[in-house]
Amino acid sequence: MKVRVVLFAKPRELVGQPNVDLALPAGATAADAWSQLSTRYDLGPLPRSFRCAVNSEYAGWDDPLKDGDELAVIPPVSGGAIGERRGVVALREEPLDPMAIANGIRSEADGALVLFQGIVREHSRAAVSVEGHTDGKGSAAYNQALSERRAASVARWLKGRKGLNKVRFDVRGFGASKPVAPNAKPDGSDDPDGRQKNRRVEIVVGKK
Repeated sequence: MKVRVVLFAKPRELVGQPNVDLALPAGATAADAWSQLSTRYDLGPLPRSFRCAVNSEYAGWDDPLKDGDELAVIPPVSGGAIGERRGVVALREEPLDPMAIANGIRSEADGALVLFQGIVREHSRAAVSVEGHTDGKGSAAYNQALSERRAASVARWLKGRKGLNKVRFDVRGFGASKPVAPNAKPDGSDDPDGRQKNRRVEIVVGKK
């Protein structure tokens, strides 16, 4: 049977394309699809933090697939780290540079980074904009939809935090239209470090 695998974030970057068509035996599961994909592209074992969806519905990795199914491999957007992660604290008199902070805490395992600047409380009068961005790979329509999903996921997480459930969040997606770094090197070759910086969600707090 034939199954299309849809990739996001780090798996998509490693494979080099957003979709991969696989030929699987009857009764194969989502985990079997990952195993074949991993063997072909050397992705390693299935990370425990990854989730999957079949035909736009969340599914389990042990669920069987059918011919023509679309399997989405979903890495964590935020808060998906497993195990210990070091904390970073810095006190400075000069204004903080968000990009310098991002570069100081980012690791190769990160798919996207969320930066928050400002103070928000339950009864804040500030308008909070959650803005999603992507790198330059893929079509404009694909990146626009991806940036909107990325921002919406972060907004849902924020709304679940104590003291923020009554704050109004304005969710916006900008696709690849507002890069903070080049997606390609001067010679035209791919720039993975630059694209990683462009895959981000920014939270902007402003007064009404």
